Amino acid sequence: MTEQSKNKILLPRVIYGNRGDILSRWGLLNGLLSLGQRDIKVFAHLPGDLPNEFCNTFYPYGKYHNLLLSHDARKALHESDRILWGGGLDLTDESSKAKLLYLSVLFSRYRKLGKQIDCVFQGAGPIVTSTGKVLTRQILNKTNHFIARDEYTLNLLHTINPATKLTLAGDAIFMPGFEDQINEHDQPSAIVPFVPPEGQLLVAINIRRWFHFSSDLIPFQLAKKRYENRGQQEMDRLVQIYVDLARKLRREYDARVLLVSAYNPGVFSWEDDMPWLQKIKTAFPLDDDVCLLDENLDMLDYLSLMSKVDMAISMRLHSSLTALRFGNPAVNISYSPKGVYVFNTLGLGDHAVEINTAMQQPDRIWQEVQLVLSNLSVEKQKVRIGVASLIEKNMDVLGSLFMEANE
Repeated sequence: MTEQSKNKILLPRVIYGNRGDILSRWGLLNGLLSLGQRDIKVFAHLPGDLPNEFCNTFYPYGKYHNLLLSHDARKALHESDRILWGGGLDLTDESSKAKLLYLSVLFSRYRKLGKQIDCVFQGAGPIVTSTGKVLTRQILNKTNHFIARDEYTLNLLHTINPATKLTLAGDAIFMPGFEDQINEHDQPSAIVPFVPPEGQLLVAINIRRWFHFSSDLIPFQLAKKRYENRGQQEMDRLVQIYVDLARKLRREYDARVLLVSAYNPGVFSWEDDMPWLQKIKTAFPLDDDVCLLDENLDMLDYLSLMSKVDMAISMRLHSSLTALRFGNPAVNISYSPKGVYVFNTLGLGDHAVEINTAMQQPDRIWQEVQLVLSNLSVEKQKVRIGVASLIEKNMDVLGSLFMEANE
């Protein structure tokens, strides 16, 4: 016979304004509450980044990404017995090795305090440098259990450290509870200008800066000029591809195009997608059906709006996953293997287009868009079936973390 163990759980991951990571953490919290776990503490930036149950009880982040904590946060850390690390920050040396070094230091600290560490519904890769592999192995050695959100992550981490306990699941955004939370939320007036009249398609589009990363030890935020000088020509080309895509959506489907950032505005300008979305909008100065969403929306307002889109076309993976979570199809322009493999967990791998393919053959994106829109009801049903199955799987895997044998 088995029963759930009750743990003092802490979610310490630092997330500033990244809507996708916020929603993955939100989903994890929903899942924990659904399992009956109640002794949960969480570090967060703003009350609106959390479900209502945690809005008044969270702990603000400490300095240097929680390396230095306030007195109350230190107390919460010491009183916890289990760290759940979730909500993004994939194990990768693609953007720099700094995040791997940070995680190694942070996990070492947690281990010295006697904490159990579980990485839950997380991704990894690419990890291509020898230093990156060494740091990843050190992180995994400090981890009790790693729940991988896709098969690529599972296989990569098994290759790097076969001793790690690994389980395959999906992203934490695929958890129950979001629909009820939206329904309990008052109809947000903030999203009314962006919702088209009944019968008009609503297509959400997202882009992100790319082509500028390297595996340096110094991260982008500490060497912005050096990074920003890379990839300008490629980004100009990518913006034009997006402009052409929006034109086709307007001309052939009379769709309302919603240009939406994966970040709450004003948090970190170097992370925000808004400058690139603004460039797309400048190609449609007189077209009110190409809408730039530059509002600082409450997360429930954002969820409510994204639940109403008919499809999403995005580079940011979680911009795609947010649409999918509510049963709406998405095409992902995948800048790393995670896009294809995460879509595969839903049986939708054919709707992820690798970035280099998209750059060389932009019609490939349009082919996927046409395929979806010409069979929209069938595609929505396929998405809903995949999402329901993945929510069930994620809940089973999360529940297994809290099962213990009774002799």
